[in-house]
Amino acid sequence: MDQGFRREGEWAMNIKSVVIFGKVEFMDDQEKAMEACRQLSYKFTDDNDFIENEIVNTGPGTLCYTLEIEHMTGKFVTED
Repeated sequence: MDQGFRREGEWAMNIKSVVIFGKVEFMDDQEKAMEACRQLSYKFTDDNDFIENEIVNTGPGTLCYTLEIEHMTGKFVTED
């Protein structure tokens, strides 16, 4: 679900959401898992030194999973 918005002069929130169905599997390739963590980290910071430090210190204890999407649906909702 996104943050939503209100049209000027209206009280109702307008939001977009998505629902995904699929299969989740353990990512057993540690190198691939750490690269996924590294890429996800860029959403929160661009500090490469911080990211690499976290990968080195917490990476070995991190479990990653992949989601194979089988069905996805979305909608736009306007509260009334």
